[in-house]
Amino acid sequence: MAEPSGSPHRLLYKLVGSPPWKESFRQGCLERMRNSRDRLLNKYRQTGNSMPGRASHRLLVQEVMEEEWNYLQSVENCPEALAQACDTWVTIL
Repeated sequence: MAEPSGSPHRLLYKLVGSPPWKESFRQGCLERMRNSRDRLLNKYRQTGNSMPGRASHRLLVQEVMEEEWNYLQSVENCPEALAQACDTWVTIL
């Protein structure tokens, strides 16, 4: 006979969720993204019209990408898929 849906055995599998490192990694990524976005917006606000349009945008994008790349290289326990994505960005830059 099938066990009722509220059985302790079934609840064990429903309560597991994702591993703790995954949630902390996700939170760290979100925090870095927010900080990077804030810095980027502040740089755009500060530069104003000091440089001609496209040149200033290219420099800002390159600077932000370099900062992100340096941070990702400093992460010691970087998951394999993220490390491969980082290598892809190196070839693009």
